[in-house]
Amino acid sequence: MSKIVLCLILTFVLLFGCSSSPDTICPLYVSSYPFRDASCDQIKTELVNIQRRTIEISEIQNSEATKDALVTGFSLAFFWPGLIFLVGEDRELEFASLRGTYITLEDVALEKNCEYANEIIESRKKLEELKKERDRKQRARMQGEFKIP
Repeated sequence: MSKIVLCLILTFVLLFGCSSSPDTICPLYVSSYPFRDASCDQIKTELVNIQRRTIEISEIQNSEATKDALVTGFSLAFFWPGLIFLVGEDRELEFASLRGTYITLEDVALEKNCEYANEIIESRKKLEELKKERDRKQRARMQGEFKIP
């Protein structure tokens, strides 16, 4: 009976206790309504501020995700009570909110045809290309791992 309880606790911690890596966090929906009266300069200023804060939070979140992975690996291998140390500074919600707000502000800037709209379009194209390349490499790696000799 105690083994079953221990397995359930370990499963719960592994599924819900670890911080997510920033690149796996989906943006939250943010309405464009609050930004409809903002000027292009105000939008650009806010984009810069959000970008700065997103970088800060991304570094914290990445550090937490790495630390959680190390603690989980060590705890499962050597000392399972160490799993209680997985409670850290998870900034997943703030990161998702910042990303959602950033995307919304970009959308508003595009709708208003701000002078930097072309920069937004180009950066989105580059980001899409990077995602496709990452997915292609990941698929190739997975196919290589599952090849039958």
